[in-house]
Amino acid sequence: MTMGSGLFPHSWDGAIPANPETPTNPPQALPIGDYTQPTDTSALYYGLGCDVRIRAPVLNSIISEIMAVCEFANVAYSAGRLTNLRDAIVKLIKSGGEQIPHGFDPNYPGIPISVKAMKAEIDALKAEVAALKARIKP
Repeated sequence: MTMGSGLFPHSWDGAIPANPETPTNPPQALPIGDYTQPTDTSALYYGLGCDVRIRAPVLNSIISEIMAVCEFANVAYSAGRLTNLRDAIVKLIKSGGEQIPHGFDPNYPGIPISVKAMKAEIDALKAEVAALKARIKP
């Protein structure tokens, strides 16, 4: 089985690299930076040539990338909502970037802080209780 190119198309499907000298071909192509360069494929985009072919593995990779974020954030995808990815990212930001346990909603008004912040607060309270207990002992 050969590895696909993920969400980037192959050159033989009409893909070309982003080029600042030709910003309209490929259109809307963000040049890849040092930290975003793919490790196992070429960062190519769909050009405007007649030979461009959008294949199912590329589309499925894009869908899978979006669903991975939704899954990590515990956001159920809804076809009637155009903000699934945004909602998942906002939820992850509010959680401090930690995976959201099923059933936990950081948007709930009674839980305004992230899981990481809650753990730190609990640890601080435990230390305070231990200090108070130590003062009470004769």
